[in-house]
Amino acid sequence: MKNSNKCKTILILLGMMSAVLAACVQLKAQTSNSAPSSPPSGIPANNQEVPTVKVINACAAAANELTVTRELVKALEREGLGLRQSLDLSKQAEAVLTEINMARQAEVEALRTVIAAKNDAITAKNAALESQNNLIAELKRRKSSVWKRLGDALIGAAAAAILK
Repeated sequence: MKNSNKCKTILILLGMMSAVLAACVQLKAQTSNSAPSSPPSGIPANNQEVPTVKVINACAAAANELTVTRELVKALEREGLGLRQSLDLSKQAEAVLTEINMARQAEVEALRTVIAAKNDAITAKNAALESQNNLIAELKRRKSSVWKRLGDALIGAAAAAILK
């Protein structure tokens, strides 16, 4: 920015110099085209404006333009600073959003793992229930009748009587 300020100042000074040179050339053209009997245009006649006043006015206008240009440069520098700050905030926001996205992806993966474990647990529970149901059915099938139980009791009593 410092180099651009120097370049702008140099350009403005060159513009002012060219304005002064143009005013001088205009003065010489006015004096060379005038008739020999008329007074030179550099000398005021009948309250005409002095050419040096024109040059001073041109310089004042150039100085005003330089002041305005400097104010515009300052405004552009402030705008650039604001844009840099906005860019920095955008980068920070992007970093935070990337981190949030990664956390969400990790959470989704963890939820998938939990769901898979839940499904495995349900499958194991169902297998255990099926095994218990099969055992209950087998036990119901093996259930002995009353007469078979009575026979077993009589065989036991006879064995006990023989052993005594």
